[in-house]
Amino acid sequence: MRIIEEEITFGDSQYPNELQIVVNKAQDLMNEISNLRWKYQSKNQLPLEFMDTDYENLFEIIDCIDAEMLKFGEPAFIKKEFILLSKKDIKEMIEDDTLGDLGLDEWIEEGLIKI
Repeated sequence: MRIIEEEITFGDSQYPNELQIVVNKAQDLMNEISNLRWKYQSKNQLPLEFMDTDYENLFEIIDCIDAEMLKFGEPAFIKKEFILLSKKDIKEMIEDDTLGDLGLDEWIEEGLIKI
């Protein structure tokens, strides 16, 4: 799991104390998502289908957070693409050592990709 404090620069913030509160809550959220995923994983219920599952629910949560975050800048929206990788794609990425470029190295570390 990524550690938010390692990813951001507090020196760039005019309100580092308030940002620290957001960071702590976001890291707690990530931990809770990980706990929920572990419950599914421990019962061999992964991967979930996208529609009508907690997978879709979690995307809705992230969409709400994205919408709130975007209010810091110019009017905009985030366009997301869902790209499903085949086992062949994943094997090629392992061979090319490019899984980390997409953050998928964590999937292997957490046992979510089995090749």
